[in-house]
Amino acid sequence: DDASLATGYPYTNINTTQFTEAGAGLMFDMDFWQNTNLVVGARWDTSDARNTDYAAFNFTTGTSANPGRFAADNVTASGNDSGESYSVSLSHKLPYGLRPYATYARSSITLAGSSQQIGNATILSDTGHIGEAELKEAGIKSSMFNDRLFMAVAYYEQSRFDVTEPDDPSFGAEVSRTITEGWEFEFKYAPMKNLFIGGYATYKEARYVDLPVSANINID
Repeated sequence: DDASLATGYPYTNINTTQFTEAGAGLMFDMDFWQNTNLVVGARWDTSDARNTDYAAFNFTTGTSANPGRFAADNVTASGNDSGESYSVSLSHKLPYGLRPYATYARSSITLAGSSQQIGNATILSDTGHIGEAELKEAGIKSSMFNDRLFMAVAYYEQSRFDVTEPDDPSFGAEVSRTITEGWEFEFKYAPMKNLFIGGYATYKEARYVDLPVSANINID
């Protein structure tokens, strides 16, 4: 007896997710030849996840005469996943307050949705419920006039792998990749004690690739 039938359409997704996260990391900040700086960091994360999909209405099954049907039982999945993160950033101080830099980072991220749920297909997939993101960035920063003026311009490319739930619960998890690249500019100016002027501009372009795959396909 689904109370949602009173509104004219039954619930299609009822679930409960529980997950825990733990990790450890370290970072080194090193100076070379007075004007060169290198920052290196690494982190390891682990996560346990458990999700229960309660019996709900599956609108992707049935016939044209009798579309959809209710699932017979609750389905529970649990699993453990882990991921590594690391980053390297190199910068060099030039005359006139100029500091060019380059950064590369790769990070692990828990694939929880906006409602903090992790679906069964995601937990059971070979890719696990921890995804990964990659960042490449290069730019130049400048601090002038006794640090009253700060400016920065950078180019970046960021990619992210996600594993999400399919519309049909009988299918495997869906893998998607988002690639974003663009430019950004920022300035901050404090000509006097009680006056601050700032501004920024950004341009970015994002590309999305959706790859429906079965739960036994690894995207690495």
